[in-house]
Amino acid sequence: MNSEFWNNYYQEQSTIWTQPDEVFAAEVAELTSGNALELGAGEGADCLFLAKSGWQVTAIDFSQKAIDRINQQADLQQLTITTDVADILNYQSTQQYDLVYMVFIHLPLAERKQMLANAVNALAPGGTLLFIGIASSDMDCGQDVSHLFSPAKDIAALLLEVTPDLHIDKQDHINRTIPMPDKTSFKAETIIVKANKLP
Repeated sequence: MNSEFWNNYYQEQSTIWTQPDEVFAAEVAELTSGNALELGAGEGADCLFLAKSGWQVTAIDFSQKAIDRINQQADLQQLTITTDVADILNYQSTQQYDLVYMVFIHLPLAERKQMLANAVNALAPGGTLLFIGIASSDMDCGQDVSHLFSPAKDIAALLLEVTPDLHIDKQDHINRTIPMPDKTSFKAETIIVKANKLP
């Protein structure tokens, strides 16, 4: 799936993600606010939530339509969010962040490793990296996407392959129902991997 696919998707969708992921919200509530980078921000429910919680947020997505929606919502809610249209596989941050996170960004193995490497490079010493994804799901999307999903231990192992300068604070699985903007829902085994970059 490329930026054109997602631009068309967001253009066609009248319903948008307005609520942050509940697992994400619970995890960041444990952190002291600072500056944060979201890779693959989509329509921005999570980065908008962070900004309202006192964080300085930069949101990256390769869909211009998604970024437009983030900017529109930020203006409506009188929030300041820095946005950039960029491919997270090529994105090289010019600064370091206290929190770098990805929520439901599922990629093939080689691309997943590149994304995690970019995330680690953007992380300040002492900062937190947070990955929330899916290990399995009952959602029917019309094609087999199981190769995009991984258990928490595999994501943690990839992070340590990228750099040994991380401490894995959490690798967990939660079975839950995830609501969709159109009021439907699906059941998924959600994974949480939280790591800290060593000073």
